[in-house]
Amino acid sequence: MLLCISRTFGAAEPAGSTRADSIQWRPLLEQSMYFLGIQHGFRLATEKGTRGGFSGPYLRNVAKSIGSLRGWSDGDVALVNYVGHPMQGAVTGYIFAQNDPRYRRVEFGSSRAYWKGRLRATAYSFAYSTQFEIGLISEASIGTIQSRWPQQGLVDHVVTPVIGLGWQVTEDAIDRLVIQKIENRIENRWVRMMVRGWLNPSRSMANLMRGDTPWHRDTRPGILSYRRGISYVDNSGRQGNPQATPVFEFTSRAQSTLLHGGQCPGGGAQGAYRLHPNWYAVLDVSGCKMLDLPRNVSSDSLQYLAGLQWKARPEARWKPYGQLLLGGNKTTREAIDPVKKSLVIRQNDGTGRTVPYELFAVRTEANGLALAAGGGIDLKITSALSWRVAGVEYVRTFSRELENVRSQEGLRASMGFVLTMGTW
Repeated sequence: MLLCISRTFGAAEPAGSTRADSIQWRPLLEQSMYFLGIQHGFRLATEKGTRGGFSGPYLRNVAKSIGSLRGWSDGDVALVNYVGHPMQGAVTGYIFAQNDPRYRRVEFGSSRAYWKGRLRATAYSFAYSTQFEIGLISEASIGTIQSRWPQQGLVDHVVTPVIGLGWQVTEDAIDRLVIQKIENRIENRWVRMMVRGWLNPSRSMANLMRGDTPWHRDTRPGILSYRRGISYVDNSGRQGNPQATPVFEFTSRAQSTLLHGGQCPGGGAQGAYRLHPNWYAVLDVSGCKMLDLPRNVSSDSLQYLAGLQWKARPEARWKPYGQLLLGGNKTTREAIDPVKKSLVIRQNDGTGRTVPYELFAVRTEANGLALAAGGGIDLKITSALSWRVAGVEYVRTFSRELENVRSQEGLRASMGFVLTMGTW
């Protein structure tokens, strides 16, 4: 672990200085490689399947790993998909932010500079996540895990950067609204050290990747010298010509669909572009993993939709909306034959080879048209951020029914955050 006990603080770089504003690519890539090495090292040390993926024809396995991506679920537990990977997205977002001088010293708020900086960080997080999944130094090349069922879904490609943005914004809000208030009242170094490090875990990891202490902040001095009222915050972005009505909205949400056959929890993302003060064109991608299925059976659903959204008062604090979306749905079912699995493993016992799932698992798919109709309400927190308090939709798919999987129609409830652009 590298610790830098002291750090020199300077004034914010001039907004018009191109050199000062340039992204610091060399340290950015070095710190990303440190983090990537830790992730793959952990995988190799703890996952037998990853170590077993080096057996067999390597290049063929890599090609199969990349070409096998389909559906939503990848076989991981919810804690890995919806907590671990968003934290990865937040860590890589912070690694980018600390190497982006133009927006390095911004704090949570409604300023244009803050949200533009976080969107830049999310773009880098998406690139890092894609590399981690299917790049040259990835899960596809180190262990070739996507070449084997059920590690073939696209959930991590969506969740890591999208929910990772929400995770990063949440840590930023905690730092400004909780941690700073504690620091303004308590000067004890150990208390400050713990609240800065523990309440911002993703930022702490990113700090370590650049050789700083976990509790380092670019926006204020260290735990020994910080005094109330001293700050290096730079939220002075170009304000442009703000409008009352958002031009573009990006929504990240958690959702659960109640089907005839049980529940299907998951998540999704939606982009909405304003066509008229009350009308938006919408693109929506979501997925979920079905519960309450028989033993040895799993299923997931991937949905991609487009349509129109009507928002009653886009510029108000409370913003009711309704939408109608049409598109497609892909349902995947995997069933393991326990008798064949036991026989295959017994035959391969002691060989040291990884047993392919395909030898004892049966995979079936159903594709068809889909629609979603419903509405909800958003609450504006700042000019840049709203909270989707509740969304309720009737969902219907027009595809054949798979055995034990009844996903033709249901009721979907969702909650999330809406990033609005064009108002700041």
